[in-house]
Amino acid sequence: MQRGDIPATKLQGTGLQIEEPVVIKKKWHPAWTRFRLRWRTERAAAKLERYAPAYRAFRDDVRGEFPKDARQGCLVAACNDYYYWNFAITMLHSIERHGRTEFFHLHLCEPSPQTQEHVRKLAASLKHVRLSWTADSGKLAQTLVYPTIYYASVRFLIADLVMEASGGPVLCLDIDGIAVRPIWPAFDAERGKADVVLIKRDSPKDVGRRILASALGIEPTEKGGHFARALARSIAAALQLKPLYHVDQTVIHYLTDRMERRHGLQVSQMPKALADFDFNEDAVIWTAKGWQRKKSDVYAQAMRAIEEQFPDELDPSHATKPQAAP
Repeated sequence: MQRGDIPATKLQGTGLQIEEPVVIKKKWHPAWTRFRLRWRTERAAAKLERYAPAYRAFRDDVRGEFPKDARQGCLVAACNDYYYWNFAITMLHSIERHGRTEFFHLHLCEPSPQTQEHVRKLAASLKHVRLSWTADSGKLAQTLVYPTIYYASVRFLIADLVMEASGGPVLCLDIDGIAVRPIWPAFDAERGKADVVLIKRDSPKDVGRRILASALGIEPTEKGGHFARALARSIAAALQLKPLYHVDQTVIHYLTDRMERRHGLQVSQMPKALADFDFNEDAVIWTAKGWQRKKSDVYAQAMRAIEEQFPDELDPSHATKPQAAP
């Protein structure tokens, strides 16, 4: 594990002492783990009840409120305290600045009391972003050698519950994105073509890279709903294996492959504009995939522009921040 590639946090000098994310150096699964991930994913797709207990362990740990009146659609993301203070607040304000109503559900992983207090005030202060939020205790993340594996996957666990509560579609996103333009209108233009909208890559050898999970949309169709439920249970079952690398993209690939072949799932390609890690001017979302992009001048300038537009809301010195546990 290493932390040397992670840029200095904007919280330095504020008294906040949250441990920085760990960068996993071994970026693949051994063959036996891949087999087990595929086996569990295909079994979940065939019969949801098989991994219901694993999923219930997550569901029973969730507290908070789900979005109301979001039948037309909701953005979904998740993060821990580190990503909340460094990225989530800025992302939410990048959406707010466009002046269009957007429903956004944020799931927080083991949030400190100060983070919970802040997100409550943030939800009340935003005029255009209809922010709802839930939280978990962190007990599932703590079962893993690398809790970041859980943090990267949990939005696909909570998405099923958001769809269940709202009855509408969801668009699952990375929390470190920047909304260059209003998000939902751009995604709405891609809807009506399929049950699931995602980013497929051109057949790399590594199955974990055949899907880019930065933006994944799920429709409330019969097959889309089954996909959401199977994905949540597959992720929960995968985490039981105590993996040493990320499982979300691998599971999504296996599940999509199975359901397209066996269940008639209709899948369409997500436009690059909704997960643009090249920072093109015509993008809808700039996705800072990897720490090198987070350190780039273009991304840093975009973050500063949002902070300058909302100085009171985004100045770290204006908030009481949590101290990490010793």
